[in-house]
Amino acid sequence: MNTSTLAHRCRQRASTPSQGDLSATLQAGPRRRRGPPLQPDDELVAAIGALVANQPTYGYLRVHALLHREAEATRRAAPNLKRVNPVMRLHGHRQVKLCGFAVLDRRAIADG
Repeated sequence: MNTSTLAHRCRQRASTPSQGDLSATLQAGPRRRRGPPLQPDDELVAAIGALVANQPTYGYLRVHALLHREAEATRRAAPNLKRVNPVMRLHGHRQVKLCGFAVLDRRAIADG
C-alpha cells in the first residue's frame, strides 16, 4: 500500500466522529449561543429608522457609517456593522434601489 494512501485513510478516520460521539451530539439538543447576551436594540432601531426615513436609498454600510459618526460626536459606543445589517433586515429597513427613470433623471440633473 502506498504511504500517501495510508496517511489519507488515517486522516479520514480521525476526522469522522465515532457512532457514540455522534449520537451524544444529536441528543444534546440545540447549542447555546456564545458570548454575552444580545442587548435590546430599540435605540438602534430608532436611530436606523430616522436615517432611513430621510435617505431610503442608503444601505447598511452607509447607515452604519452615519451611526458611527454620530456615536463619535456624542462620545458613546458605536454599533457593530455585523449588528446593523441583521437589525435592518429584521425590521424591514431595506434599501430602495434606484432604477429605470430615477437613474436617468438623476444623471440628467448631474450633467446639468
